[in-house]
Amino acid sequence: MKQTYRSYILLAYMSLFVQGLSDNIRGPLFPDLLDYFHLDNRTGSLFFSLSSAMGILGGYLGGHSLDQFGRVRTMRAATLLMFLSLLGVGLAPSFPWILSAIFFFGLSCGSLGVAQNVMVIEAGTPAEVQKFQAGLQSMYGLSSLSAPLLVSLMHTLGYAWQTSFFWAGGLSLALFAVSFRISEMPVRSHHQKIPGGEAPSREISYFALLLACYVAAEILVSSRLAQFLREVLSWDVASTGILNSLFFVGMFTGRVLFIFWRPKMSLKTQMGICLGLTAVCIAAGVLLHPLALAASGLAMAPFYPLCMTMAGRLFPRDLSRVTAQSIALSGVMIVIMQTLVGFIADHYGLRLSLLLGPVLALISLLMIFSYQALFRRSMNSHA
Repeated sequence: MKQTYRSYILLAYMSLFVQGLSDNIRGPLFPDLLDYFHLDNRTGSLFFSLSSAMGILGGYLGGHSLDQFGRVRTMRAATLLMFLSLLGVGLAPSFPWILSAIFFFGLSCGSLGVAQNVMVIEAGTPAEVQKFQAGLQSMYGLSSLSAPLLVSLMHTLGYAWQTSFFWAGGLSLALFAVSFRISEMPVRSHHQKIPGGEAPSREISYFALLLACYVAAEILVSSRLAQFLREVLSWDVASTGILNSLFFVGMFTGRVLFIFWRPKMSLKTQMGICLGLTAVCIAAGVLLHPLALAASGLAMAPFYPLCMTMAGRLFPRDLSRVTAQSIALSGVMIVIMQTLVGFIADHYGLRLSLLLGPVLALISLLMIFSYQALFRRSMNSHA
């Protein structure tokens, strides 16, 4: 039975790598897409916001599908849909066709996000959840690092920007094939008996929104960094690729570090430090020197696994609900963020629009320090 659990973790890790790579090649390729289809920033933002909106629906459909059809089957179907959508992006003759493919890409990402987190939670004991979650998010860091490197390699070799989507689609198809070698876990393991009552929906929604604000800040930097460097600072493709890679190196390094290092301070304090440093680094990168934007990757890296660990302590019986709602609200926040960034960039400049990142990080920070006053319980548990 232990081998089945290990294969669950492996499948979740591989799927997040493929999903992260597919998602994060869009940021470095966004300037090319704008040029190729002659789009302004607000119209081009649909490339991100539509997939995020569909991620909300995909999260809900995925959560329903987990119990109806099983974890592995849900992931298998979502992976096949991702392959078809990436192929569609690469072959699209016009921007409306791109949006049609992105529609299904968002659905697949939402379903995969719920399946990955639930599978990792179910695969081990409660004591192992933090380690497995940190490992899972490290895979996202690795995929995020690999994405700009893939784009830079394709550019260096002289291939069109669509080629990166074909490579990501090929990895999705390979993952789809591998999934047929993984069996479903026994049904009894899906419903572990965990002591404690169910948390109020209002508290779960608040916590999910807290996480969603952070996710929107992270996506803002990862999706707009290349555009900022090339359009505002007039950097060439090679220099942009290097700094983009440094951002993801920091994210990957920070998440791997927290698999092995447990600072002797409360989770709440660690989360607060991450958000504070994230806000400072993004603001400094936009206003002073872009190298600080690369440093923001290291600053924000530990927050997501720390937040999921906190979720496990605050909501031991409701992790699936928290995960599904976090993905849904993250989609909402990303849609709002991308729409605002596109509008501000077109009317007031891209530099000013990126200052929305520190604002989102500070909102999340304020929500953390307001938590105890609102819900009469502390987030000061120690890691």
